[in-house]
Amino acid sequence: MLTNFKRLRQVPRVVGEWFSQSEWMVRLLNLSRAEEPRTERGLVLIQIDGLGFAEFRRGLQKGDLPFLKWLGYKQQGYVSAPHYSGLPSNTPGVQGELFYGVKTCVPAFSFVDRATHRVCHMFEPAAAAAVEARLEKAGEPLLAAGSSYGNIFSGGAKAAHFCSTSMGWTGFLKALNPVSLSLAIVLNLHIVIRAALLAVLELVLAVVDCARGMLTSQRLLKELGFIPLRVAICIVLREVVTVAVKVDIARGLRIIHVNLAGYDEQAHHRGPHSGLARWSLKGIDGTIRRIWKAARRASRREYEVWIYSDHGQENTLPYAKEHGRSIQAAVTAVFEGQLKERGWGIEHPQGASHWRANLLWTSKLATPGPETGESVAPRVIVAAMGPIGHIYAPEEVSAEAQHQLAEALVREAKIPLVMAAAAPGRARAWTVEGTFELPNEAHKVMGEDHPYLTEVADDLVSLCHHPDAGTFVIFAWRARTPGTFPMEFGSHAGPGPEETNGFAHLPADAVTLPKDRAYVRNDDLRKAARRILVHAS
Repeated sequence: MLTNFKRLRQVPRVVGEWFSQSEWMVRLLNLSRAEEPRTERGLVLIQIDGLGFAEFRRGLQKGDLPFLKWLGYKQQGYVSAPHYSGLPSNTPGVQGELFYGVKTCVPAFSFVDRATHRVCHMFEPAAAAAVEARLEKAGEPLLAAGSSYGNIFSGGAKAAHFCSTSMGWTGFLKALNPVSLSLAIVLNLHIVIRAALLAVLELVLAVVDCARGMLTSQRLLKELGFIPLRVAICIVLREVVTVAVKVDIARGLRIIHVNLAGYDEQAHHRGPHSGLARWSLKGIDGTIRRIWKAARRASRREYEVWIYSDHGQENTLPYAKEHGRSIQAAVTAVFEGQLKERGWGIEHPQGASHWRANLLWTSKLATPGPETGESVAPRVIVAAMGPIGHIYAPEEVSAEAQHQLAEALVREAKIPLVMAAAAPGRARAWTVEGTFELPNEAHKVMGEDHPYLTEVADDLVSLCHHPDAGTFVIFAWRARTPGTFPMEFGSHAGPGPEETNGFAHLPADAVTLPKDRAYVRNDDLRKAARRILVHAS
């Protein structure tokens, strides 16, 4: 009789699996399923790229994030806290620590790999894979038992799609024959129609916004080029990834990490406070709601769903817009004497502005930059893709020359903050107010009111001592009027109070913080996630 009762309890699960589109996708793709008991917990980590704590709170208040607000009601038990990103305050920096436990795994999004003498951009598959290979030797990958979507690093996941290290959906399509592909489309026809309608709406809004951008004297070609990017990132990629995550939940994978990048792209283009950026939050909120519901209905594992952002963004003034010339031109002018006297050249590697859109259809994007070794003429390299940049001199610079060049970069090139490594555990900083030593005089550089002053001071020193850091590390950030080196109106990667201040929206018992700290760090998330995985193993 007891056996019959157990069988009856299985009926709702069997019926649910039979009518579940995700379950049918698992069958069509011939994917493996978890065999552990359902009582073993799993974890879905959802990253909202670039959404700072202040903008997150504003989104809750203004109705842009209704589902996340609902999760914060008492009966749902979610609580929110600030999340300190570390430096650089960008996705690879955060994911290096979260996925592998390695802080400051890169010195910026664009830099020179001194071991290979190549210019690297972290959207390049080869560059991202090289960094991740080093991370794998340093720490245990967090996502080895799960999947990874839209990230810079795979986190060790075998099922990694739309990441810098595994772009495109070639592997996904190979699993489908013509018949199963047709059935998959039919199963997800409502999603295809939904995505098409949303894409049309997004396209109309993008065209209107493009016209507004041209009226405010922004570059026409960039405005037109942003339209397909906006549709691709905000709608198409988001919908594809949502289906894939729901399939992985149906399979019962132990850990799933997805990065939703629509807000970050919009905020870079118009600014983190813009209506365009806030519009993207509504779609992201709906995506999270669908993933959360799928996790609650999961038949193979009990899932927790955590929502967090890797960093925030500063509302920025582009360097060229403020000074009438690019940062590359300004640095060239400062180094003009050395270029002539020593016969150096100068190089300004540029990154691709629409790299995330290529995640949809590209398995190989850019190749690493040219070598900077002895086979080519010595040259100064300026790598600056955000508010943080690196200037690499081809030869060692004396302390006296370093001081003179740093002062010229501040005075003549109008760079707000220039830094360089000093003695172990120390770094020098130059501003218009003078020369300072970090970490002891960080308050004179960053301001007394920085919410993470101690942490930022230590991380700035670590950044300057990174093996791939430049001779000079330059920052466009300054208090009150933050800047950035590219032509963008929202930016991050530097030490500003907004860009280092993400959020974590978690079940109340997910992370235990020290009594003297009210914010979450990457290591807190990693340790808490590993506790769930250890329990599930």
